[in-house]
Amino acid sequence: MPFHDNARGLTPIGSTRNSIGLNLNGGVLFHSPESFHYGPRCRNRDIVGVGVRFTPKQGNNVTVFFTHNGVEFGSRSLVLSGQLFVPAVSLNSPGERVRFRFDAVWPRMSHSLEEDMQCDHLDDAWARLSDVILNGDVIEYAGSGATHQDVGFAQAAQPLSPSAHYFELEILEAGEGCFIAIGVAHKQYSIKQHPGWRKGSIAYHADDGQIFIENGQGEDRGPVCEKGDRMGCGILFPINLEGAGLAAFEDSLADRSAVPERKQLNDQKLRHLNYPRQRQHNRDLWAMSRVEIDDYIPQEQLDCGVSVKVFFTKNGQIVCTREMALPPGGFYPTVGLLSRGEKVRVDMQPLSG
Repeated sequence: MPFHDNARGLTPIGSTRNSIGLNLNGGVLFHSPESFHYGPRCRNRDIVGVGVRFTPKQGNNVTVFFTHNGVEFGSRSLVLSGQLFVPAVSLNSPGERVRFRFDAVWPRMSHSLEEDMQCDHLDDAWARLSDVILNGDVIEYAGSGATHQDVGFAQAAQPLSPSAHYFELEILEAGEGCFIAIGVAHKQYSIKQHPGWRKGSIAYHADDGQIFIENGQGEDRGPVCEKGDRMGCGILFPINLEGAGLAAFEDSLADRSAVPERKQLNDQKLRHLNYPRQRQHNRDLWAMSRVEIDDYIPQEQLDCGVSVKVFFTKNGQIVCTREMALPPGGFYPTVGLLSRGEKVRVDMQPLSG
């Protein structure tokens, strides 16, 4: 709930001057020195919001309002004393967990418009797409499946990090072969190779349950996956790896000329059945060359000197853990499809709620 940005930490929101807070357990509003019953008692999975209305004619007078499951239930007029309010939340009991949405809009938009915006948001989560159709959080294979290079490829825009270290996919349709792979790879991994088949990558393959580690031969065998199963991939980072560490890795990648200028480009274009604004970007960077980009990346540039543990799950149960060298820039969530009819739903934050 909003509070003055000079309010002391470890102080209940609303118990100090220039702050206001709603206790969700009892629906009690705290606005120093007052406290009184104000709204409904909230339960698990409820959606609670707070906002501030600014009116130019009212000067420093603002209205703070609260919502519960999409319904506004009260407001309170306050006077700003030279400072803006900033959002704040306090948790007081073990096991409490909440999910934030700082991009929420009020009044709520129509259902169809909200769905469109959600699709745009999910679209932005992916940086590189090839031979797939992206529809919100669903990825569908759009290649021919004729050869091992007809890979449907999807790689996320952001690497896994200590604060977002795990993602999952659900197999909606197994297709002709269930050649579905989930794993992580470096940022320049070839779009023509299944995850796990090349340097700087590791993946769990659904059709045979094998774990592929930087080559085309599976090294470990886990359970086979089929329609309805959930496959997960995550990273256990070293305790001493700070969030700034991954930023440093990304900076180091940007400073290196890891890939020399490519030669002998051909005019063959891979099919990119993704959103238009991504299509041209992907084509320019990746789809015009048959030369494998991995062939130009020295092994030492795929190792920043930090080791992490990559683990895989089936339906929430860990099936394998392997230690890997973290590449500069980090490991990016990567999904591969390779037979007609395959369709998966990807959840980038399965642990957040």
